[in-house]
Amino acid sequence: MDKELSKITTDAKTGIRYVDKLVKVWRKNGDETWVLLHIEVQGQPQDIFPERMFTYATRLRDRYQLMVVSLAILADDDPNWCPSKFTEELWGCRKLFEFPVIKLLDYHDKWKDLETSDNPFAVVVMAHLNMLETKNNHEQRLNRKIELTQKLYGMGYSEDKIFALFRFIDWLMVLPDDLTKTFNETISQNNEVLKMKYLTTIEQFALKEARLDAERRGEIRGEKRGEDRGKLIGQIALLDMMRQNNTLQHQQYEQMISPLYIQLQAFNDDTKSSRKRNT
Repeated sequence: MDKELSKITTDAKTGIRYVDKLVKVWRKNGDETWVLLHIEVQGQPQDIFPERMFTYATRLRDRYQLMVVSLAILADDDPNWCPSKFTEELWGCRKLFEFPVIKLLDYHDKWKDLETSDNPFAVVVMAHLNMLETKNNHEQRLNRKIELTQKLYGMGYSEDKIFALFRFIDWLMVLPDDLTKTFNETISQNNEVLKMKYLTTIEQFALKEARLDAERRGEIRGEKRGEDRGKLIGQIALLDMMRQNNTLQHQQYEQMISPLYIQLQAFNDDTKSSRKRNT
């Protein structure tokens, strides 16, 4: 339903809208009533964020005449930023909109719980926290990335689930070229499954992307498209993991993954067309 939300928010005065997922869910008791679940992932502090949450909820409510549950996942590195409501008041008229918030940074204090959890999303949170902690220390990031990747084998996951989580870690904890080589060599020496899958799929794709990125370097439009492509790849990896964990049913997975692959193919086709025009 992401396209539906895009239609609703295109003319909103608060600016361009980017929504990670809008999904429709049914209650377990089989009731025909349903709710709209809007999940927003916010990577940086933004004053207008609570208003945006309010705008999404009210426009969805107006369009569908159904209950909208809005959830926020804050993935920033500011411990003091945790908005959970939007209010406005004038001449005795007051609006209050409150929404549940998960602050990933708070899980620093629950690290031991994350390490012992068998929930795959604990790995996702650990990867994100490691990414934030090591943004200015590439050597430390290399060590953390190796440690977290190797830890996957001790968590009792299937090989497919391990690889799905690995893809997410690899996408999130980016390393410079020289340290990427070190990481690849370390992983390929110690993990045959990851070696076989990683070197024959992700690494080849990464090399192709690197060549395209090099051609776009210094061009603002190219850099923006590179960021968008990276986000798509990350979303695909996360959906793969959710499917392996049975968090998503097959039909839900297909409905959500297909548009992402279509967008990714469109990026690649557009890049090829641009290269032809420049030759």
